[in-house]
Amino acid sequence: MNEQYDVNSEREPETALDKVLRAELRWEAPSHVTNNLLALVALASSESGLAFNQSPAFEPPERPKRWYVILVSVLTTAAIVVSLMVAWQFSTHMGLPAMWQSISETIGSGIDQINTSLPQLSTIVSLISGVRNYLYWLLLVAVLWAVFDGWSPNNMSSQRQQVS
Repeated sequence: MNEQYDVNSEREPETALDKVLRAELRWEAPSHVTNNLLALVALASSESGLAFNQSPAFEPPERPKRWYVILVSVLTTAAIVVSLMVAWQFSTHMGLPAMWQSISETIGSGIDQINTSLPQLSTIVSLISGVRNYLYWLLLVAVLWAVFDGWSPNNMSSQRQQVS
């Protein structure tokens, strides 16, 4: 590509911006700061007994024993079950199921009153419900399309070879 600015090129401003940013973000540490840091590293490595460029061997943390994992899982499940039981007892003691039932009956009677006063509303609600169902199917198609777009057995085998 020519060094001159190409009017039709959309890449030129980005390249110019990249050059300016790279020039502004490049900096060098003063030599006395570098020497001080190197002296600190040498001092720390001599105190710890390591060579200057040698790092300690990485040891992954020990995994918990199987019985410990099972015990923690069982105790967590028991805590969740007890919490749900206490919440259920508390809700029945406070009368929440009856309150929910009265709320749902009130909402149902309100919808019935609206339907009797505005019969066209039921047609609009059924139309919106139908549109919603079609939109769900379109969403499913869009998700499946996104998942399978560009998928082929050749691509999968080449990806597996690259990972290996």
